Amino acid sequence: SAELIRRLVERVQGGDVTIRNHKGRNITVIKVSTSPYRQLLITVGALILGILAGILMKELLPETFNSAVTNNLFAPVNTMFLNALKMVVAPLVLFSIASSIADFGDMKALGRIAGKVIGYYMGTSVIAILLGIAVYQMIPIGDPALQAAVTDAAAATVAKAANVTASIKDTIISIIPSDVINPFLKSEMLQIIFIAAMLGLAAGTLSEKLTVFREMLCDCYAVFSRITAMIIQLMPLAIFCSMGRMILSLNLENLLSVLVWVRTIC
Repeated sequence: SAELIRRLVERVQGGDVTIRNHKGRNITVIKVSTSPYRQLLITVGALILGILAGILMKELLPETFNSAVTNNLFAPVNTMFLNALKMVVAPLVLFSIASSIADFGDMKALGRIAGKVIGYYMGTSVIAILLGIAVYQMIPIGDPALQAAVTDAAAATVAKAANVTASIKDTIISIIPSDVINPFLKSEMLQIIFIAAMLGLAAGTLSEKLTVFREMLCDCYAVFSRITAMIIQLMPLAIFCSMGRMILSLNLENLLSVLVWVRTIC
């Protein structure tokens, strides 16, 4: 019978195929999963299209038109995208760290994990620095004729910074904010991380009494994660506008030099 065939097809195909009867008509729904590299491919395609569009506009269209497109389309889109990312970074960091710590039952184990993460971070940073120095020594990049100019500029920068005093003690002290508003207004990430850690630790130690609050932290993290995903969906458009703007503002000869430098880095 039709019912038997329907069940057989659904069992063979798993949950990817659903068959139902509606007013005497058999309706088959086939679920198709998208490639995990779809967003990456679209972004790379937008980058290439942005470069090509910039080159064609620079060669075929007048400068006044290109300036109008840059000022009224490319630059505003790029600025809005970056502002959207800046908007979501602080609450995403706050709720992700706070909810993760609050859900962790064993605080001693959490401390050990945090120590290992910090150790791995510092170790990989040192390895990256040493690797960069070694590669530069093997493949020097840059024009030696610019060395004197760079040295003079560095000396001037150091001279200007001589009046600025900073120490490890001041850096550690500045991690703890005096209020909970200014870190978000000034995008002080270390202070936001400190607030998130304190919030998560307090919620974790009171997990039996504050189950609703702990769930609220997780819900807020899920909401801002979704907002971030929505913003990232617009990345190809922002990449296209950014590359088009860059190509229109660069000389093509300078662009070729940059591409040679990138190839050397790779």
